[in-house]
Amino acid sequence: MTGKYPARVGVTNFIGGHSVGKLLDVPYMHHLPMNERSIATALRDGGYQTWHIGKWHLGNGLTYPKKHGFDVNIGGCGWGMPNNGYFSPWGIETMPDGPEGQYLTDAIGDAAVKQIREREIILAVTYIIVVFSIVFQGLTLKPLVKRLMAK
Repeated sequence: MTGKYPARVGVTNFIGGHSVGKLLDVPYMHHLPMNERSIATALRDGGYQTWHIGKWHLGNGLTYPKKHGFDVNIGGCGWGMPNNGYFSPWGIETMPDGPEGQYLTDAIGDAAVKQIREREIILAVTYIIVVFSIVFQGLTLKPLVKRLMAK
């Protein structure tokens, strides 16, 4: 989001992680620091609409996407993966649950398409980032994807 290596902003492990060992841990931030300028902030200041759709995992509550320059946040929260799994109801506070059993990756894609269709006129000045949670974990796949991967 900032163009910097994670360690340059104090993120020296995955957010939510920690290490315990014989050596002392380095100082560690559990979120993207508020004083860091994100690409979304820079583009918003330049007149762009900025949308974040999908996994955020750069901190909780006070450091969600809207605090880092995004006008729209659908699904961005502090979770690396949904606590309730990849099939609705997933219980993500920044994204409504879909119909029972809907796959989260499909819902994120549908949300992105819906935003684009609803705001078609302003697309020339819109920055959209869509982040699918399943790429991060890959533990829960739709049956069709599992069959294709097995071949």
